[in-house]
Amino acid sequence: MAKLADLVGRDISVISRQLQKISQQAPVLEKRQGKWQLSPIGAQINHWARDAAEAQKRILSQSGVLRIASTREFSARVLSPQLPEFLKGETNIVVSLLTSERGVEHLLLKGKADIGFDCGRPQDPAVRFKTAKSESFAIVAAPSFLKENNVKTAKQIFALPHLQYKRATAPQLLHLPFEVPLVFASFDDIASIRAACEAGVGWAVLPLYAIQAELDSGTLERISGWKIDREQFGVWWLRGNKSLEPWVSRALAWLRGQHFQ
Repeated sequence: MAKLADLVGRDISVISRQLQKISQQAPVLEKRQGKWQLSPIGAQINHWARDAAEAQKRILSQSGVLRIASTREFSARVLSPQLPEFLKGETNIVVSLLTSERGVEHLLLKGKADIGFDCGRPQDPAVRFKTAKSESFAIVAAPSFLKENNVKTAKQIFALPHLQYKRATAPQLLHLPFEVPLVFASFDDIASIRAACEAGVGWAVLPLYAIQAELDSGTLERISGWKIDREQFGVWWLRGNKSLEPWVSRALAWLRGQHFQ
């Protein structure tokens, strides 16, 4: 009793009255030979309370999960290599990356992702977004393809086989008053178009960040002479989710600091 009184900073008489009250409310305490002791049920309750406290501690110490949606190409070429920078200072967060060439909007609306990186604008008003980075596109083809077809100017490519990216077509990006006449194949995956381009199958209009390594190595060549509007890359999330606002701010700051063009 004296130790308990010291522990909680109360008088022994107060502790005695409180123990008496507890024993009347539940059969967890009993007095034996003038001393308060745990009853068998009280001992079980005590073990349960200790186990619950330990379980709570384990849960609270577990890492949280942040679900990030993006296109496969952006994830592979920009986000995944920069995850340590993105998570700098965070020790209890595990990132779950989800990719889709359809874009991130449907993943957010289905509750499969918390935030997303994508270009353009969402269609559903439930999805918020903030732009943070310009995304440049370029007309590219393999050097062998350009040499074989003796391409000297950008206008010549419209008479040659075209590899079309479904999410951002050449007529849309180049503001063409006509459809490209020789669409050899249509793709929803940038990596597949890039591989076909490198193999000399045709020409394509692709995001510069997705082909910069190939331009640097010489497996693809940029065709200049045609103005291409830039798309805006940004962070997307569901409206009304205030708990995500710190992550949205972090994602925007990280995206603005990236050096892809």
